[in-house]
Amino acid sequence: MLATESVSSTAQRPESEAIVVVPIRSFASAKTRLSTIFDDVERRAIAEFLAWQVVTAAPTRSVVISGDDEVLKWAQALSAETLRDDSSLDRAATVGAEFAYRLGAARTIISHADLVGPVDFSPHVTVTDQTALTPCRHGTGSNVISFPSADIPRFAYGKDSARRHLDLWASQGRDTTIVSADGLAFDLDTDFDWFDLTPEQVERIVSGAGLDGSVETWREGFDRSHGLARRQTSANRRSQLEER
Repeated sequence: MLATESVSSTAQRPESEAIVVVPIRSFASAKTRLSTIFDDVERRAIAEFLAWQVVTAAPTRSVVISGDDEVLKWAQALSAETLRDDSSLDRAATVGAEFAYRLGAARTIISHADLVGPVDFSPHVTVTDQTALTPCRHGTGSNVISFPSADIPRFAYGKDSARRHLDLWASQGRDTTIVSADGLAFDLDTDFDWFDLTPEQVERIVSGAGLDGSVETWREGFDRSHGLARRQTSANRRSQLEER
């Protein structure tokens, strides 16, 4: 089997408003940096719920790209187009964008699958000829990238990708813009991301992921963990300062 292969797709339609491409490695091995809070089953449920939010928020159609059979079957059940690719995120974004163009997208949106949301891609849909970037809330990651489908940019995912993307596109003379959108800027990746969620966000994720226990229980756990994490962070910072 080739590294890249269309698993399911309909015939090309007339040019559509926007197609969202969502690379997903797997659910089984997702969110390992949340292991201090959640077990394997819980992390899997959270990853699947967050991905569901992203895929179903597509304004027209979505394309899920993955090398994992389970993910591809899950996406097909959501009526998403699917594309098999087990390579790097940069290549997945490129081949996904090429696929979206062949499907007739006027604009392509590449999105991480772990956005806290609520997910609304309309700020990217309304951009016309520019390449647009929504950085993560820390300003370092590239949570959402969009561009005219006939003009696919080069990608530079990885550490500090927001800066590297902007530098790369500037060197190419590409017209770029930053799209600020709270629902797209918060991705759930680490335990400290979880501690920064509001109680309402915790409730939505707990309920959506179908985690055992009441929302009130998770809220209490959230409050205790939040306080503990803050105390640990302060203690660690004091220790680091003392060592200088």
